[in-house]
Amino acid sequence: MKRRLVAGVFVVACLTWPLLLQAQDAKRYMQKESSVDMTAMKSIFLGWVDMPLEDWAVFGYETKDDWAKTVARLNSVFQRLMQTQSLAERTVVTKDEWVMPDPLVSSEPQRKVQTQRVAARTVVAAKDRDDEGVTESELQIKFSDVRIDAKTYRLYLSIQFIDTKRRVEIASIPIRAYYVGGIGGFERHLGLDLDQLSRKIQIEVTQAPARRR
Repeated sequence: MKRRLVAGVFVVACLTWPLLLQAQDAKRYMQKESSVDMTAMKSIFLGWVDMPLEDWAVFGYETKDDWAKTVARLNSVFQRLMQTQSLAERTVVTKDEWVMPDPLVSSEPQRKVQTQRVAARTVVAAKDRDDEGVTESELQIKFSDVRIDAKTYRLYLSIQFIDTKRRVEIASIPIRAYYVGGIGGFERHLGLDLDQLSRKIQIEVTQAPARRR
């Protein structure tokens, strides 16, 4: 009986261990790796995640155009995520002024203090795969070596951070898998992979802990 129990535990461990490794693969590097401080760069150009269009049949799409539309949709969601959450650092601006009140109430000027939260970082995103960014940005984030594993739904790519004023690469993250796993289809998995990618970029640029879902 004990031998059967041990054997059963061993089989379960063998089956679940690869899944555990997959789940940890993208999260293993969720800390700042580059030594360059990019927090002062407030205008950013976000490049296009150029998923291979020629592999449309491998990914189960009926036409290349259908896959191209999916790639554009995934990039759009990823870009909004970067613009509104991952890189959307906010700062409090205080406006202090003296105003004249209603003369029927008082003749003395009164102090009026207003505070509001405004965006401290501007993110402009590429419109398509050919958009290299001609905006007046300080930092360009570029993605290279993009490929997708059709069996595991892992998204592989490398990241380059480019100082656009000096036109030099100041930091890079080598090619790596971004993968979350879970239940869902191909497109949903890629969306989650891009979410992991956005968290990684957030850490590298803002030096802040990755946001929580």
